[in-house]
Amino acid sequence: MKKWVYITLGLVLSLLLGVVIGNSLSKNIAGGLSLSYLDLGHKNLQEKNYVKAIAYFNRAVALDPNSFMAHISLADTYYSVGNLDLSLEEYEI
Repeated sequence: MKKWVYITLGLVLSLLLGVVIGNSLSKNIAGGLSLSYLDLGHKNLQEKNYVKAIAYFNRAVALDPNSFMAHISLADTYYSVGNLDLSLEEYEI
């Protein structure tokens, strides 16, 4: 049960964060490269190309391990492909 609470909370936070920041991601995230990988990941996620989205989000996390958006985006993508364990790990980070 605890697992579903975290996943649900993560999804709600993702939605709220998306509403708050909208498309203004380009104004933050250190290094620019992390932002580029996030943008590419989101583009591929929208196109349902989950393998590429996961790869780009993992690159963003590698460049900026403290990036909330990179971890949430990765968690959302893992959730989309049904990998609840990895999704939960990313939501917890």
